[in-house]
Amino acid sequence: MSRRIYAQISFDNGLNYYGINNLYQVDDLILRFWDQIVALMDDDKRERLHGMFAPCTQIYFLTQYLNIANKDIIIG
Repeated sequence: MSRRIYAQISFDNGLNYYGINNLYQVDDLILRFWDQIVALMDDDKRERLHGMFAPCTQIYFLTQYLNIANKDIIIG
C-alpha cells in the first residue's frame, strides 16, 4: 500500500517547505501572502474547494487545497 504524498508550500523559494501537518507554524506568512498563494493555485481545484468550504479560514482552505494539489506552491 503506497502512502499519499501531499503538496507543500514554501515561502523562501523552496528552501523550507510546510505541509498540512505544520501550517500553523507559518499562519502569519499565510495571511501575509494570501493573494499570491491564491494566484498560484490551480483555478479549477480552488473554485471547487471554494464551493465546498467557504466561508472558512485561510489555513483550513490551504490545508484542503494541499490535500488535492498536484504540485507544491513556491513563493519567493
